[in-house]
Amino acid sequence: ALRYEFAPVMEGREVIHDFVVQNKGSATLEIQKVKTDWGCTAVSYTRQIPPGGEGKVTLSVSTNHKGGRKLLKTATIYTNDKKNPQLKLSIIGEVEKFVTIRPSQVRLRGVIGQEIKRKVTIIPTPKYPFKILKVRARDGKDISYQLSAEKSENGQKYALTVENKRMQKGSYFDIITLETDSKIQPELHIRVYGQLRQQPEKEKKGE
Repeated sequence: ALRYEFAPVMEGREVIHDFVVQNKGSATLEIQKVKTDWGCTAVSYTRQIPPGGEGKVTLSVSTNHKGGRKLLKTATIYTNDKKNPQLKLSIIGEVEKFVTIRPSQVRLRGVIGQEIKRKVTIIPTPKYPFKILKVRARDGKDISYQLSAEKSENGQKYALTVENKRMQKGSYFDIITLETDSKIQPELHIRVYGQLRQQPEKEKKGE
């Protein structure tokens, strides 16, 4: 088994590594296929390695949404070597979190005319503090939003309140962008899904 341990990376970064495969036999070693875990891709691999030669298998691992965790991804190389038809590869390492956003997306569902609002908490990781400089919506016609700073045990956190403004039945989608003063992640994106329905007839008559 071949193992590669990467130094801590920020979530969202791609980890790429070349594994060297040596052919110590007297016949050509053929790599027939490479099977990988979900979130891990075989970018390329040497199909045939001559006797005494070496080839490589390049793996790429996604760290999206893996912040704050130890990541382990494996791949299996299938070869024509009857003694060792399979070779295991593993990539392991810590993925650092830049920010905690709870909830990660906003769903504004409800009846037209009623107040529909949600609060999103944005907590910078103490190791990578940042300030939010500006808030903007891609569209903005169906929502209003307000950002406020709050004190937390580890420094500052933010509260983003998003409210529905739409008065017609139907659904919409928008993206709120938070501009930060950090070079690591200059922008954070929060998706907003809206879905409005009319009040049922029975409720109207009862008023």
